[in-house]
Amino acid sequence: MISKKGYCSLEITTHVKDHFLLVYIQNKYGGSLKPRAGLNCVRYRLIKKDRLKTLCIDVNGYLRHPIRLQQFEKV
Repeated sequence: MISKKGYCSLEITTHVKDHFLLVYIQNKYGGSLKPRAGLNCVRYRLIKKDRLKTLCIDVNGYLRHPIRLQQFEKV
């Protein structure tokens, strides 16, 4: 995601039964995990620029969804 002010961040939301995937990502890149109020979901958020850069390098070439590819190219 790119804010109106030009700041980049990453958010991934998944069902609580798959939260272990977000924990794995958090252990590798940092960031924060928070449960979503009133939902059975957990949100992962990464804001730090240097860690976002590392994650982008690691996932480059693996994205297939056209909308996600457009977002990735903007970042």
